[in-house]
Amino acid sequence: MWVEPHIFTWKSRRSITTADHLALAVRNDLFPQDPQTCKDYGFERAFTVENRSKLLGLYIGLMHPGRIGIPPQTINDWRVRGVLVEEIKAAYYKIPAESRGGYFPWFLQNQHILDPSAAADSQSNEKGDAMVLHAGRFTGGSETDLPADIRARITSMPQDRQLCHLFYMMLLSKRHPAPFDDLWISFGFCSCACKEEERYLGERYQVLIKKCTFDEFCNAFRSARILDLFRKNGIEVDIHYLADVLQNYRMRKSVWVLKQFVIQTNTHPGARMENSIACDYGFMNCRNDAEIKALKKIYRSFFERHNANPLALHDAAIRGNIFGYLGSLMKLNKKNKRLMKNPYPLPVLG
Repeated sequence: MWVEPHIFTWKSRRSITTADHLALAVRNDLFPQDPQTCKDYGFERAFTVENRSKLLGLYIGLMHPGRIGIPPQTINDWRVRGVLVEEIKAAYYKIPAESRGGYFPWFLQNQHILDPSAAADSQSNEKGDAMVLHAGRFTGGSETDLPADIRARITSMPQDRQLCHLFYMMLLSKRHPAPFDDLWISFGFCSCACKEEERYLGERYQVLIKKCTFDEFCNAFRSARILDLFRKNGIEVDIHYLADVLQNYRMRKSVWVLKQFVIQTNTHPGARMENSIACDYGFMNCRNDAEIKALKKIYRSFFERHNANPLALHDAAIRGNIFGYLGSLMKLNKKNKRLMKNPYPLPVLG
């Protein structure tokens, strides 16, 4: 059941809790504004916009009446009893793996944001602080900087620089972005044909950041000249469609967002999707979760092909010929033609 906004202004029969503020944030699909709510439910410790967005997505899946549907009274009880992390995991594990969404895997890797146990919290804090210190000093910070100082500095950075700093933290921890992470598109990992290519690209980036300054990297990212920076430092990168993805991180083609959406097999069929792929690739035509799931399966089969050409699919979408293009590559049921319709090609004005 949704929390009604009027309970915050009218005299309620029960005490208002921070879980009610969280439920209102979930209803409005906005970050909570109440400081204590941010502290109680991890937003204060999810110090990047990207992590706060993923945390909100986790709570939407948990509390939305159309998803798992846990009411705020129960969420508050879990927090008060110190079992919030365990109960969130238990709630998600009760539903099929393919319906858990992309935010739950992220949460499993970031439980320290909510874990109230002193031992786990201390260990996670130490690990997180070590990552922040390493990245902070590597990117030009002072040896005397404290983790809190670095986090505050990151928060005040422009978005593109925040993304670069978060990427550095991953690379310095010998990791690279996964498909459920927004950085997976921003730094071109979506262009990779397989996990081996993703690892290869991650290794190339790890070499690059040791040869250039953080400012050079940020400037190259902002100006879409990352490949030039690789070449300048004598690093060969052989990924077929990487140049297309890196040409403008603010204006990415919707086909890359489509790939991110469909290859995550554990994403709930009704999970939030960007308007661009709903329009460009026909999901707006789906009448139920079964049709969404069927359409995702077709696109996923395409991207799993060893010779898949995402730009050709993008071109087919612009020409309004997705069914024709995919039908030339794989066997399709004629009923899927309705699902693949889009508004293109757009009429020529003038």
